[in-house]
Amino acid sequence: MHSHSPRQCPSSCASFCPTVQTCDVPCGMFCRQTCCTPAAVRRAVDHAVDRGPFLRGALADAELRRWVIKPDTKPWKHAAANSTTPWTYHPSKAEQVWLTGQAKGQICNISGHPLMRAAVDAWVAYSGSPEVWTPGGRPPARPSPEQAAALSHFALASKHATPHHQRAIEPLHGIARHPNARVGCASISGERTRSIFALTYLVLHNDCGHQGQGAAKPTVRLFDMGASKGFFNISGGIPAAVHDGGGLDPSTPLLYRLYQDRCLEPDAIYSWELRKGVTSAEWWGSAPASLRSKTRFFEVPVVEGELDEALAGKPNPSSFLQMLAFTSRPEDFVVVKLDIDTPVIEQTIIAVLSQRPDLAALVDELFFEYHFDFDGLDFGWGLNVQGDVDTALGTMFRLRSLGIRAHFWI
Repeated sequence: MHSHSPRQCPSSCASFCPTVQTCDVPCGMFCRQTCCTPAAVRRAVDHAVDRGPFLRGALADAELRRWVIKPDTKPWKHAAANSTTPWTYHPSKAEQVWLTGQAKGQICNISGHPLMRAAVDAWVAYSGSPEVWTPGGRPPARPSPEQAAALSHFALASKHATPHHQRAIEPLHGIARHPNARVGCASISGERTRSIFALTYLVLHNDCGHQGQGAAKPTVRLFDMGASKGFFNISGGIPAAVHDGGGLDPSTPLLYRLYQDRCLEPDAIYSWELRKGVTSAEWWGSAPASLRSKTRFFEVPVVEGELDEALAGKPNPSSFLQMLAFTSRPEDFVVVKLDIDTPVIEQTIIAVLSQRPDLAALVDELFFEYHFDFDGLDFGWGLNVQGDVDTALGTMFRLRSLGIRAHFWI
């Protein structure tokens, strides 16, 4: 990595580095926690994840495009439950418009079409409603017929299944975050009004109804790769409520609250963050002993090795994938958030999950910030992109086809 001359921190870094005036590293999207990363930490990362030829397999164009949907194939019409999950994935008609393998160069045209905008309005009216976004330990509200048509679903693969055996999820969309976010196409038109960090487009699994029928709560495991500031500056460690999302907030407490509200309070937390930006004492904050006792914090990078090594499970003490396999069982409810802004590692993890159904069967819900070329428009990622909208949509569809509730993260 080339060295950079010290420069002023932009004003958007103030919430992360309020006392630092200059940074010696390039800034990421709104800087996040990387705007003022010490040079010593940066060198440690470079040593741990050798640049150059490292993980070229995961970033090869053929690998990135492995799951791009071939035009006119409509793979969802031939969906069948695989041996690792009883659920099949059914994309909404609005999602199917994106799943052609030909959305590249058409993101603004597709997202701006009146029928797509109407479907988005129905979707976010459901996902952002208080009964769905902040259920407070209650079963999810049923969508209206219009909302149900706009949403995608997982359905139980059984001839005895009924509409009650469906689980809604937000449709995949080429904006790859809140569809009304002020970014990309909206930065040109100015039509959309939501913050790029709003999370209320997500439809997460709510287990309250299932448990209300007598089912036991599963063991819930939360894996957070890119945990930023941990429990810093949050009274009691967990926010009292999550209103419109708050993608700038530390993700571990945020996800904890979201799943606690859905009767899936985490029993075990695994957090990774090399550039935490605060002291260790601040990272833990006022988290109580009950929370600390189930949290494992790794202040080291996740490293998976070459793609063929990761696929084969070559022993690696720094591997998330091997930690997942060692700790988790299919009957657990496993949440994975992947946002470490290092595509060579992120894409290896995603590639292995997409090619190893046995590992995919261990993951119930996944959040991934996929950095792709947004038809040449500014999406905040600069040159830190891999693939295009078709590679991103195809990969996420593949993960959903394997039974993972895969979501685009912010």
